[in-house]
Amino acid sequence: MKIQTGSRILRVLLLALIVCLFAPLYSAWQVQDVQKEIKKQNLRITKLLQSSARQKVARAAKVYENSVISSNWQVDYHQAAVDAVRSQFGNPSSTEIDALVLLVMFELWQSENAALAEMLEEMHRMNQLKKRQREYINSLKKQRANAKKITRQEYETLKKQPAATRIQHQARIVKKPQKTAVTRQLKISYPKTPAITNKNAKNMTLVELDKYVEEKEQEMDSLGGLSEELSLKIQILTDRRSKIIQTLSNILKKISQTSDTIIANIK
Repeated sequence: MKIQTGSRILRVLLLALIVCLFAPLYSAWQVQDVQKEIKKQNLRITKLLQSSARQKVARAAKVYENSVISSNWQVDYHQAAVDAVRSQFGNPSSTEIDALVLLVMFELWQSENAALAEMLEEMHRMNQLKKRQREYINSLKKQRANAKKITRQEYETLKKQPAATRIQHQARIVKKPQKTAVTRQLKISYPKTPAITNKNAKNMTLVELDKYVEEKEQEMDSLGGLSEELSLKIQILTDRRSKIIQTLSNILKKISQTSDTIIANIK
């Protein structure tokens, strides 16, 4: 009896493990399917619309984007899209509104995708720079360790310097001002990867190496802070994008069966 109970518990644990492992993959597949369907319906509706209606959609999309940005994304995405549609189309039917709202929200979603791509590219550049700087600092530390063995007397002289002198050395390290960039779409500001120049430290004395390593480590700390800030902005934008996708997914359920004739008659 105990063996059967233990076997049953083991099967339950294995099942739970399988669910935990494959649930994220299944969720990702679902999101991809939704995104494909969103693009498909957007293309279908856009082709069916009259030229004048497409122009109104473009204006409504701009109104919607401005509304969302001016509220700092603290807005009901669906209601704001409905208001933007009505600002250009008057008072269309609920079926027409659903179709037009999808087009308007699709434009914001595309803009978010473009902005996110820019920020992810910047994150890649920043990570590459961090990797290069870590390697460079490690090489400096190895060089400093070798210099300590060779010039121990010079190192002891540095340690015996008055505290005021050492503070002056630290004060010479100037923190570079942070540069920012803005995405081409939505104008979202984010920290830009700084331009860092590394010196040829081959002929530096031990005193110079100590000061230079300290400077580079402070520079690396600053770079880590920029990376964290950029990562947070990417996460915020990703969350906003997920809300848009969820809203569009809900609209899809309503308009998937909408007649082509109804859409074609929108003016």
